[in-house]
Amino acid sequence: MAAASGGNWRAVKRHRNYTVEEVARTLGRGRGTIRRWIADGLPALTDRKPFLILGEDLIAFLKARRRPRARCGPGEFYCFRCRVPRRAALEMAEIVDRNPSSVNLRALCAVCETLMHRRVAIARLAPFAAGMEVSGPQAPTHIGEPAGPCVDDHFDKEPQTHA
Repeated sequence: MAAASGGNWRAVKRHRNYTVEEVARTLGRGRGTIRRWIADGLPALTDRKPFLILGEDLIAFLKARRRPRARCGPGEFYCFRCRVPRRAALEMAEIVDRNPSSVNLRALCAVCETLMHRRVAIARLAPFAAGMEVSGPQAPTHIGEPAGPCVDDHFDKEPQTHA
């Protein structure tokens, strides 16, 4: 994830000066990458060697390179494989867990069929699930419960005699 966003800006100290090598080591990047960032607009003190990069400027540069967060709308789940909010496949979701204030929903991604999860407040469940089929959790079967109805057909049989 650090590769996609340009680096973890939280690892950078705001009031410290960094060399190109120190920035590369702090962010786990190559020195060439940091030099390209300087060419692309990362402010640096380049009048003397080694180049110095102010921590505050580096944090601002990295924050500006971040992708905006994807927010899920009503009826959407975040798909970790597609990395975007997606609708549920066949507009179906299942309640996995429930507590007094919220439910955990599970659905398949309509594009890649990855299992997706979302927590929704019970008060917001009706607007969230508009146009979607939401099924509740299945009650667990008891150990002594037979799978089908009990048929007492063994009483109707005539006793067999052995000859």
